[in-house]
Amino acid sequence: MKKFAAMAILALGVVFAANAYQEKNSSVRIVQNLQEMRYSVVYTTEDKNPVRVKIYNSNGSIIHNERISGGSFWKAYDFKNQKAGLYKFEIIDGDNTITREVAHKLTNKELAMKVDDLGNSKFKVSVRGVDHNPVTVSVKDSEGNIVYYDEVNTKADFDRVFDLSKFNSSEFTFTVEKDEQVIVRSI
Repeated sequence: MKKFAAMAILALGVVFAANAYQEKNSSVRIVQNLQEMRYSVVYTTEDKNPVRVKIYNSNGSIIHNERISGGSFWKAYDFKNQKAGLYKFEIIDGDNTITREVAHKLTNKELAMKVDDLGNSKFKVSVRGVDHNPVTVSVKDSEGNIVYYDEVNTKADFDRVFDLSKFNSSEFTFTVEKDEQVIVRSI
């Protein structure tokens, strides 16, 4: 009986040590991509158990809740439509909960642009950081000719799709300007 009790205590000790080892080998990082207003959760573990990711806003309300199949992962979460504030990322792996907080700040003062090639000489331009000041958008062909120019008077971020198939150019240069900020992307 004493042998059985000793073995049971030893087994429990191994289980507790394994759980502690598991927790120490799991890590979470939050990577910010402020230009695209995304936060990526980078979760590394040796375990293959499913993981639950919950994201809370500054009011404590859950804004995202999902189950991810086991193992390490890198997943981006879009914050373009979220208000500024303190957000909590909660990663639950079995009995282990890892929490990270980020202070989400709106980048309305800083202009950002992304250009996506949609194929067939069509491009999607996403402009972020728009406030009360007008933004100019221009597109030049590979010879430097302006093929598009517009002054956008909006108080909100915007996306535009450009069909440039009628222009015979191997490259296009997209430029957005606001105040003294200028962003140029060639594609």
